[in-house]
Amino acid sequence: MLGYNIFKDGQKINESYVTETTFEAPLSADSDNKFNVTVVYNEGESLFSNTASVGDVSIEDMNSTDVKVYGQDSYIKIENVANRMVSVYSIDGRVVCNMKATDDNIMIPANLGVYIVKIDNAAVCKVIVR
Repeated sequence: MLGYNIFKDGQKINESYVTETTFEAPLSADSDNKFNVTVVYNEGESLFSNTASVGDVSIEDMNSTDVKVYGQDSYIKIENVANRMVSVYSIDGRVVCNMKATDDNIMIPANLGVYIVKIDNAAVCKVIVR
């Protein structure tokens, strides 16, 4: 494997192959903010990954709720989330967790990296696990 290519709204946004498992891409109000990743091998390039979308909501939307999201010691901690749908995505678009929370506070195991957390298909935030 040589690395990854990152696509935003169908357009490649990295200049050279990404060799890390994290990548920070700017979001814009005049864009769909839909991301895909391909893997580049000596023999060629993979098909697009599943699409990760960051819609019209922003971190401010999460702040307007009572939900709190933290990255800590190999976990994503989410508070005040009982009876809500929780989706967590890695930066390459893979679904890490998709569940209805039964407890008020949950801890989702996660490797080091950047994740997108979506609550009830409405509130979205980025969280870093260190």
